[in-house]
Amino acid sequence: MYMSEDMFEIRTLNLKREKERSALEYFLNASDLTLEEDVDYAVCLMDREKIIASGCASSNILKCIAVDPEYQGMALTNKIISYLRLRGYHRGFSSLFIYTKPENRKIFEDLGFFTIALSDEALLLENRKDGIENYLGAFQEESKTLKGSTAAIVMNCNPFSLGHRYLIEKACSENALVHLFVVEEDLSVFPFEERIELVRMGCEDLENLRIHAGGGYIISRATFPTYFIKDKKIVDEVHSRLDLDLFGSRIAPALGITRRYVGEEPFCPVTASYNRLMKSILPDKGIEVVEIPRKEVEGTAVSASRIREALVKEEWEDLEKQVPPATLAYLKSEAGMKIVQKLREKKI
Repeated sequence: MYMSEDMFEIRTLNLKREKERSALEYFLNASDLTLEEDVDYAVCLMDREKIIASGCASSNILKCIAVDPEYQGMALTNKIISYLRLRGYHRGFSSLFIYTKPENRKIFEDLGFFTIALSDEALLLENRKDGIENYLGAFQEESKTLKGSTAAIVMNCNPFSLGHRYLIEKACSENALVHLFVVEEDLSVFPFEERIELVRMGCEDLENLRIHAGGGYIISRATFPTYFIKDKKIVDEVHSRLDLDLFGSRIAPALGITRRYVGEEPFCPVTASYNRLMKSILPDKGIEVVEIPRKEVEGTAVSASRIREALVKEEWEDLEKQVPPATLAYLKSEAGMKIVQKLREKKI
C-alpha cells in the first residue's frame, strides 16, 4: 500500500516521561544507536503509535537521526532535519552540527550539511558552508602578514593556573604569534565566560598572544556524542582523531599554525593518550608538537584538579602558590565561593 509522508504525525517527545523515553530508546537500539543523557529535544514521526523516524538535539548538536527500514525512501530524514533546523532557528543557533558515521556522509550532504572533519570512525558536518571560515576570518589576517612562526594552544582552564601561564609564556617566547583557544562548552565547574576572562586577566601582558573562544570547532571530549559508536572502549580515540583532523586540516592551515604546544600529562590517562595521538597525527600535517614539562610547586606538578581540591578545603596559602592573583581574587569572591559549594556537592 502506498503511504505518503503527510500521513504521519510529527510529535515532540517529553523525555522526562519514562514511557516516551523508553519507546525512543527501543527504536534507536534497533538501529544500533543509543540515547544520550544530554539530549534536550527529541522529535519523532509516528505511524499511529509506532515511531518510524527520530531526531534529537543537545544544544546545537543534532544526533540520533534514524528511520525505520520499512519506511526508508520516503524522505523522512529530510522531514526530521527540517524540524530540527526550525528548532535551532528558534533557539537562536547560527550553526548546527551533526556527528555521525562516515557512511552517512552523502545523506546529510544532500540535505545541505557540509563535512568539516572526518576520521575512519566518525564524521562531523555543519549546516553552514562558510561556518569555520567565518569563525577563523576574524583573526586570520594577522597570521597572513606576520613574519615568524605561529603557534597554537588549546586549554580548558578550569580554572586558570600558574601552570597554564607557564605553558603560554613558553610558547609566546618562542613564536611571533600564539593563538590560544579556550574550550567553550559550559560543562566545567567554572563557567566559560569566567574561565576565559581569568585567562585574559592573567595574560594581559603577553602582547603576541591572541585568546579565542573555541566555539564548535575545538571539539570538547565532554560534549562529543557517542550514540553511534558501538565499541565504547574506543570513544576517546575516535574523539581525538576527529578533533585533530579538524585542527590539522582546517584551523592550522588557515592561520599559518606550524606548532602546537601542550603540557605533559602525568595525571589523566585519557589526556596522555590524546597527547600521544597528537604527536603521531599532526607532524604529518606539517605541525610540530611541542610538549612542555609541567610547572612544579614544592616538587608537585600544578594541576587544575589539585587546585579544585585545595579550593574545597579553602587552603588559601597553597592556592596562592598555584594560581595568578586574578584567579585567586576570583576564588575568594562571592562567585568563587559558589564554585566551592558546587565542588563540595560533587565530592571531588
